Amino acid sequence: VTLDGESVVLLRRELMLLEALIRARGRILSADQLKDRLYGIDEEIESNALNVHIYQLRRKLGRDVIETVRGVGYRLGPTHSDTPS
Repeated sequence: VTLDGESVVLLRRELMLLEALIRARGRILSADQLKDRLYGIDEEIESNALNVHIYQLRRKLGRDVIETVRGVGYRLGPTHSDTPS
C-alpha cells in the first residue's frame, strides 16, 4: 500500500480489513461482517481485535481512512478525490 507516494507496511489482517472496506466502497459494514472477513470460524477472537486493527490502519493511513457509523458499523472514509475542491 502506498500513501502520498510512500510505501506503508500493513500486517495481513490490516490489509484484509482495508480490502474489505474498499470492496464495499460507499456501504457500511457491521463489525460482525468485518470479523467474518478477517477471521476463520475456528479462530479465537479477542473482543477488541477489530478495534485494534482499525486503530492501526488509522494510525498508518490517517484517522479519516475509516469512518465509524455509530451503532451501525464502519465504511471507507472519503478519499482526497471524493472531497470537493
